[in-house]
Amino acid sequence: MRNITLALMLLAAPAAAAADKSAYLHFMAGVSRERKGDYDAALNEYKAAMLLDPQSVYVRRQALNLALHIGRVAEAEAWADYIVGADPSSADNWILYGNVRWAKNDIDGATKAFSKAVELEPENDEAVYQLAGANSTRDPDASIKYLERYAGLRPDASAETYFQIATLHSMRGRNDLAKEYMLKSAAEDSYYLQPRFALANHYEVSGDTAAAVGQYEELADLDPSNRELINHLGALLAGPAVGDLARAEKYFLKANALEPSDPDSCFWLSLIAEQRDDYASAIAYMERSAGLKENPGLVMRLAYYYSQARQPDKAVRLLEESHSRWPKNDEIAYFLALGLDDTGKTKRSLELMKKIVVSSPGYREARMQYAIVSEREGNIAAAEEQFRVILSSEPDNAVVLNYLGYSLADRGLKLDEAERFIRRAVELEPGNGAYVDSLGWVFYKKGLHAEALEKLLEASRLINADPVIWEHVGDAYSALGRAREAVSAWTVSLQLETDAKRLAAVRGRLFAELGKLPPAEAGALLAGSMARFLPSDSGYASFCGLEVSAFGRSLKFDGVINYIAPDEFTFTITGPLLAPLWKIKVRGGTVEMDEPAALDGKVREGFVYWAPALAAEMRYFFSGSFFSEPGLAFEGSRRSSALRSGKKKAVLDETGVRFRSLDSGEGMTLSFGGYFARKGYWLPGEIEIKIPSARLKLTVDQRQVNIPAENPLFTHAPAAE
Repeated sequence: MRNITLALMLLAAPAAAAADKSAYLHFMAGVSRERKGDYDAALNEYKAAMLLDPQSVYVRRQALNLALHIGRVAEAEAWADYIVGADPSSADNWILYGNVRWAKNDIDGATKAFSKAVELEPENDEAVYQLAGANSTRDPDASIKYLERYAGLRPDASAETYFQIATLHSMRGRNDLAKEYMLKSAAEDSYYLQPRFALANHYEVSGDTAAAVGQYEELADLDPSNRELINHLGALLAGPAVGDLARAEKYFLKANALEPSDPDSCFWLSLIAEQRDDYASAIAYMERSAGLKENPGLVMRLAYYYSQARQPDKAVRLLEESHSRWPKNDEIAYFLALGLDDTGKTKRSLELMKKIVVSSPGYREARMQYAIVSEREGNIAAAEEQFRVILSSEPDNAVVLNYLGYSLADRGLKLDEAERFIRRAVELEPGNGAYVDSLGWVFYKKGLHAEALEKLLEASRLINADPVIWEHVGDAYSALGRAREAVSAWTVSLQLETDAKRLAAVRGRLFAELGKLPPAEAGALLAGSMARFLPSDSGYASFCGLEVSAFGRSLKFDGVINYIAPDEFTFTITGPLLAPLWKIKVRGGTVEMDEPAALDGKVREGFVYWAPALAAEMRYFFSGSFFSEPGLAFEGSRRSSALRSGKKKAVLDETGVRFRSLDSGEGMTLSFGGYFARKGYWLPGEIEIKIPSARLKLTVDQRQVNIPAENPLFTHAPAAE
């Protein structure tokens, strides 16, 4: 028997060796395929190895890890059960078993397995770490304790471990502890960016913007290609908490340099350019934004920039293309309608707005604009219909009540109902000058001129720089036969008015009223009204440019104009750093003038001869002395108007209330243009003076104008007598 057994053993030895070799080859084939990512084939190789070597714990461990990796938990579970059964004294086996329980969402089972591993090997860092992970959601405090222990076991991983502890504290609302561990994490490894991002976000959320900016700036230095970070830092600097657009712009430029079509940096850079009124740059940034293809909001912003840059046709083309791309986008359609109206395509604009209100009845802005444009174009029926639709759902909408009431009253329609609409608007907003003006106007249309004047003057006190209100005041005075006050009010309206049609209409009424009076009385009346718009009693100073053309020579200088009420005028030519090079002063009957050292020959002779006369004429203009000339007569027609006193004549411009030219009658003519408003006064931006053989042109630097006091006309409101 012994011989038979020995024989069997001798026969079995080569077979076992062959089986071990085959198992090893399958195992190595599995490892190779796993490295190549061919996971199913690798797992099959491991299974083949297990069949040849059914007791191998090592092969099962390898197969188990792979099965977990590719989500085949059921197979992993069987192998896990086997390895802890085969070798329950191995901490590594219990870690694998715990991983399988965790994958099956058996947190209790996983925790027990990891605890068993720690019990077997208290210094097993992987077991401690997995135990921390298993407790992270159900017992964060226990998880923190295990992570602290893990940090001691693995000091090389402390930066990441401290960050995880910070995250757990943050989840528990312990912001101070979270911050403490974020700082510890960052201190362990300054190039580990996650805790620094978290710390920056912590500062930002807690309102410590300066600290957040500091962290983000350091991160931007460490991660200079992170566009999202750089843009976020720029947005934080540009936001209300910091408001430093110059610093913000530097970061947005960096982000844009990384990717010129980056939507975020393009948006912010265009916004910053917009703040500077630099619409050319705003357009350039927005045009290259990748967001234009998918963000209608950016399209509308670009269209706005085109319109501000006086490129309305480009705006309309862009909106038309976008309307084709997003035909159901009501906002695109609405802004296209506005653009069409701005470019004179009002018929198409109205058609589009009508489509919008039909397809989207709740789009209130479109309905309102449809009503406004319809009213402006004379289609009061359509306007009234749309206004009433809005009022049906918003009966106390003061804007619509006033708009509808005024539109009806201005045409003399449904005056009682118009009055009710406007009265309700005034009740809702009693301090609104536009609504008070509408109420005065409906009284005027009803023939209640005294009541109208009272309300219109009240409106002019509430809004003292509105041309329409002053026009209405003038109309009410005229209806009451008070020509002097009517002329005064219309003069204010004409100074303020910018609409050519309304200006022509008011000027016509002014000239008609003046035409009823003798020329001298009309001239004195108009002159007195015009005089209020020169700072004759206040004073005036400005920097300017001076061009002199005389005897074939052309010279350019910088200068300073200074008029001191009531009769002093000084003109100074300046050099570098505003150093005075030449000056002339006219005061009372005296003239003080420097020698023009830089001039010679005929130019010098002419300059010395004419300079006092020129300075005196400038003082004459700024002091308003012309308006006090005796016998000043008004000469007016539909095409031209002037004031004349003897040889002196002032030709008026298209407003009828400003000088176009002033002829001294002594061979000198002053021409005026480019009027601008400052502190309630209207002043020429250009003054050209012609004398025999010479021409001088003064161009005012409107950025550097000083008038000591506001025009009292706009600070002391008129009252009804």
